[in-house]
Amino acid sequence: LLRILGELNPKPKLIVLTVQKEVAERVCAAPPKMNLLAASVQFWAKPEIVMTIKSGLFSPPPKVTSAVLKLKPLAPKGIDPTEYYRLIKILFKQPRKTILNNLVDGLGVPRGTVTKLLTRINISPADRPQTLGTNALATLSDALTNQK
Repeated sequence: LLRILGELNPKPKLIVLTVQKEVAERVCAAPPKMNLLAASVQFWAKPEIVMTIKSGLFSPPPKVTSAVLKLKPLAPKGIDPTEYYRLIKILFKQPRKTILNNLVDGLGVPRGTVTKLLTRINISPADRPQTLGTNALATLSDALTNQK
């Protein structure tokens, strides 16, 4: 559903969903707890947890707490979405590996080339993907796209 909403053109001015609380927290995660879901949604929207909803307010009551998630679509970043999503899939495939190792393995690019590129855009090759915010991810995606 989130992918479909992200691909809408034009996007609604505001999207409000009721989701499992843990999912809403993952969508709203920021560095150093960034994840694939957060990186993909925050590319096109600013998420916010508006409130939580106790399970007893539903009939029948679910076994989880829910949350109201507000998504405010953002202006396009001027970054190729296909390349951005390809990059974050590579980076978060093995989130415990370093950014350098994920890119070397995922792109098949020499280690020295990736190290130079990361250094040029002020990203530490030794960092983990969850330390990058969407601006850094967009910058990296743009740098990789323009390197081709």
